[in-house]
Amino acid sequence: MDAPSFIAAAPGERIVTRSPREALAEEFRRRGTGRVIAFTGRRSAELCGGIGLLEEAAERAGCELIRFSRIEPEPAVATVETMCALIREKKPCAVVALGGG
Repeated sequence: MDAPSFIAAAPGERIVTRSPREALAEEFRRRGTGRVIAFTGRRSAELCGGIGLLEEAAERAGCELIRFSRIEPEPAVATVETMCALIREKKPCAVVALGGG
């Protein structure tokens, strides 16, 4: 038997499912419609297919997906400050970090 896929983590929360698109869409709906911010690397989100999963889940949930992909391999403090400013400005219902090591 295959193990379910791990798809999301938040303080005190873990979502494990065999249907990540619907589970993620449901989680976005639960948090309230609005915006979802995705922080990704420059190319890895396309290469692994993760950005497509996020786009589909956001669309199913009626959310706008805002992607920030200007993150260097070793992020500078200025990059993190820009990311924080984006969160304050857009007031998303969810923030997703995709990729990284």
